[in-house]
Amino acid sequence: MHHATTNNNTTAPRRPAPTMASTANSTVLLSSKNRRLGLAAGLATTAAAAAVLAVRYKQAAMSRNELAQKSSGSGSFYVSVDRSGGGI
Repeated sequence: MHHATTNNNTTAPRRPAPTMASTANSTVLLSSKNRRLGLAAGLATTAAAAAVLAVRYKQAAMSRNELAQKSSGSGSFYVSVDRSGGGI
């Protein structure tokens, strides 16, 4: 009578330990990802600052024009024109 032996080893095969090259590659990938995130954050901050400066410039220009219109001796015939190139 022949008894077949079965392998009762149900554990998964072990993965080899990571080599120095694969560890270095993962570090490079992480630093590259962090660099891209930092670049995106810097770009967003710069865009927000530019938007704030543009709004402040426009507010100052409108205030200057309004003051010039009120202080002119022409009465209600003086209309200031913003020649910044924006608009119609």
